[in-house]
Order: sequence, then structure tokens, then C-alpha cells
Amino acid sequence: MSARCSQADDRRSWRTRSHPELSGCERRGAKVMPLAMCVRRTLPVPEFSVPIRRRGALVNVLVRPGVDESRRYVPVDVSTVPTGPLLAYLDTGASDTVLDLDLIQRLGLRPGRRAALHVLGRDGISFHDTYSVEIALVHAEVPPHWVPLTVVGGPVYQTGAVIALGRDFLREFVLTYDGPNRRIRLRW
Repeated sequence: MSARCSQADDRRSWRTRSHPELSGCERRGAKVMPLAMCVRRTLPVPEFSVPIRRRGALVNVLVRPGVDESRRYVPVDVSTVPTGPLLAYLDTGASDTVLDLDLIQRLGLRPGRRAALHVLGRDGISFHDTYSVEIALVHAEVPPHWVPLTVVGGPVYQTGAVIALGRDFLREFVLTYDGPNRRIRLRW
């Protein structure tokens, strides 16, 4: 069933004005859908798949300094920013993203606040500095999709990666865990 697209202020209201740039969604006399519904169906969705290995699902990311709490970009010496993609792993059990302390130092980031963290299975609470960054997955066919985050500085354990991407990052994506084929797919 084909539908005509329109801009709608309220998703319950249907309008008759069509959007000229959306091919395949316009047909005279067809049901009219909100523009957002048509855009999601007509535009290609970036997606890639990574294998699940013994150390987890590893991806390449780009990291750049983010904005501080006053909504200004944090000044940084560009010569200290790593030039290539960085190895990260998808940590679905972590609520927050963690950057290795050596990487934070190389980026020249300044701490924002201190956060108290309790890691499941460990006794006690540890305190860590937070930092404003933007992180993007490296995908050969599409430009980076930058996600602004407040991350925690700390050790990234036993993976060879310098970043553990937590659910604060992963909530920006559709994550499909394919256990039988040992793959994870990400779409945005």
C-alpha cells in the first residue's frame, strides 16, 4: 500500500499537503501519513555488522572533545588528538561509556564533575572524573554520526580496546544480537 506524505503537527492529525521530495510516497487518493513515517521508510539506513569474539564485539570509533556544561566547545591542542580510528568494545552491561585514562590524557580533556560508580559484582564504590566528548562509529560508506556524551575516565579491562561503549552511546542505535551467527548489527 502506497501512501502520500505530509507534514503533521500532531501524529494523530492527517493532512493533504504532500511533500515533493519524497518519491514513492505520493499517490493521488492514497492515505496520507506523517512525514516522519515516510522518511524512515524511503531513506537508506546505515548499518553494519561486527563479529562477536571471545573479547566481545569490537568496533572502530572516532573521538573528539565535546562541549562543556556551559555549551561551549572545550579548547584542546589539536596536535594531541589521535589521528586514526580507535578500538572500542560494546559493553551492553554498562550504563556509561568509559574512556581509558591514557586516551583522555592524549586528547587533552579537562574533567567536569566526579561520579560515584558501583560495578556489579565488585565491593564498594569508586569515584571517577567525567569528560565531555563526541564519539562516532567508523563506517566506510557514510559520514560519522557523532554522539555527544559525558563519559567516565577509568580502566578499560582485558579487551585491547581503549573505550568501552555503554548504553548511553548504544541508545542512539538499533542493536541486533544474533547469537547463532555470532554477530552484532548496528543501525542508525
